[in-house]
Amino acid sequence: MIKKVTEDISKILNSTGYSVNYYGACIDDLDTVVYTIIPQRADTVKEEYRLEITAISKDFVKAMNILDDVKKVILTKGDKPLTDNILSVVQSGGGNIYNYGTETHHFKGYFILSVKNKEVNL
Repeated sequence: MIKKVTEDISKILNSTGYSVNYYGACIDDLDTVVYTIIPQRADTVKEEYRLEITAISKDFVKAMNILDDVKKVILTKGDKPLTDNILSVVQSGGGNIYNYGTETHHFKGYFILSVKNKEVNL
């Protein structure tokens, strides 16, 4: 299931128009989004994953705006699922740091994805 969730999230993040990279990839572009997905818990009905987003830019305001643009496309409203598999997305934290080595601002967002178990029809 994590492969499908990663594919769905990648497609959605690419819709923002920014460069999108999975964590660990070589990043040459500024104004970029880096993400990783980590399994958190599962039962017979749902699985939960932590989605970690990092918006990176040389400009403080631009990095903040990138993260805001990401939130606009991934946070779910009410009972409307994000995709056929991703039932809900809520933010559960975040922050920002400055990387003096690369002189870039990094805005972080942590999100919880609730995903239906592939064997259950909800």
